[in-house]
Amino acid sequence: MPDDYTKCSAIIYDAEGNHLDSVIIWAHDAEENYVETRDTLSLDVGSLCEMLILTDPAPQAYKGRVHRHGARKIIRLFQGKSVENRRETRYKTDIPADITGVVYDGRVYPLHTPMSIRLLNISVGGMRINAAYNALTDGARFQVHIKIGDGDKVLTADVVYREDTPSGGSEFGCRLVDGGSEA
Repeated sequence: MPDDYTKCSAIIYDAEGNHLDSVIIWAHDAEENYVETRDTLSLDVGSLCEMLILTDPAPQAYKGRVHRHGARKIIRLFQGKSVENRRETRYKTDIPADITGVVYDGRVYPLHTPMSIRLLNISVGGMRINAAYNALTDGARFQVHIKIGDGDKVLTADVVYREDTPSGGSEFGCRLVDGGSEA
């Protein structure tokens, strides 16, 4: 890979919004309007897709089409522009993740045992998670680790609201505080 590539985590969806791949991408300068990955893409060449790239300071959503570039598949982005409409950038994920720490007064306090959750959906500005009943309180700030490709992505979020589920758990609407970091 050229030196000017930046390693990022991405979640890729087909045109209908179905979660397909969680990969590490190598995003070239935005002027080039494409991204590529060493991970295998399940989309066929020519397929339309959307991707949520978990960048700092906030995630960015893009639309594109899969192309062949030598032996690899790349995603060529449409005009290289981020999709800004929050409703269009809320993506269903339903993937496992772990809360590994809470943040208080700007300091991260690791949990002795990570709390398993489900990341139900994610958008440019937030995410919705499913966890044990009353696992978090409104306003709580926490760190969540998400397995993406060969690595983990760490996101920091604040709980905005909680809804109890019929199964006895709770779903939490959360605002992302920053874009996170690679673990």
